[in-house]
Amino acid sequence: MAPFGFSYLGQPLTYTVPPVLTVTALSATGSTARNYTGALFKLTNSTLTGRTYTPTPVSPALDSSGLPSTAADPAISDLGLVQPTLSGQATLTFGAGTGLLFTRGAAVAPFSANISLSINVIDSDGVAAPNPVVFGSVSGIGFSSSATQYDGRLALRDAVGSELLDLPMALTAQYYLNTTQGFTTNTNDSCTVAPSIALSNFILPLISGKTCVRDSGSPGASGAGCAVAAPTLTAYKATASSGNFNLVFAAPGSGFNGTMTVIGTAPAWLQYAWTGGANKNPTGIAAFGVFSGQASRVYQREVY
Repeated sequence: MAPFGFSYLGQPLTYTVPPVLTVTALSATGSTARNYTGALFKLTNSTLTGRTYTPTPVSPALDSSGLPSTAADPAISDLGLVQPTLSGQATLTFGAGTGLLFTRGAAVAPFSANISLSINVIDSDGVAAPNPVVFGSVSGIGFSSSATQYDGRLALRDAVGSELLDLPMALTAQYYLNTTQGFTTNTNDSCTVAPSIALSNFILPLISGKTCVRDSGSPGASGAGCAVAAPTLTAYKATASSGNFNLVFAAPGSGFNGTMTVIGTAPAWLQYAWTGGANKNPTGIAAFGVFSGQASRVYQREVY
């Protein structure tokens, strides 16, 4: 999960406190109908209609497929069965299931989502409240990671260095800021779980097993950690630190220059359409002992 105060688009949102509606049956005189309990209690899930979660803004679309079925949600409690002095009252408690989430599409700037819940409260005798009953219409429903939404991704950057030295490789949690600045490192992210790291496509003379991640040990949070644990301050971060995971590869040693493909296994909400089409895990190339070119060169193109 992201730390309290922000959440990424596509990341499940769960309630801080489940929305609870208290329903009171009234007599013709406006007093509480105390006999509305037990056999005379007529509220059921089948009589409640129109459970709807409405976000503001309306785009991106809200995905409510993770919510419990309306056949069982909300949970209805006849309070008169628990305490006679509460006869005539009921609570409707709404579950979060696996959470609400916003569908990711084109990148959007951070926004504060105000999500309200409405439902028609009707019993099997046709007695109804002033419907629809709305929860969170002013300030929105409270969520565990707040309603502020960020369009995020995990990003890997190619790295080049000597085969005799450890090689840092930038792996960061980012979010989309705006059309001018694009994506930027999310320095507020201190809780996103580090992705596991997969190494493949070794180009000789570099071979598998000659490098590993400077981690807390093997396999460590990276899943590719070195047998000898790195010092805590320099090891791969199990969770983000100011949006960074401190990914460093051990030097393969003399004679083992070459390249390899590095893939970070990101959660769905931090994958990105790096090459167009579907969202994917971040991928980068780590190169040991390969000449990176003149530092002063800005652009080079070969023409045949």
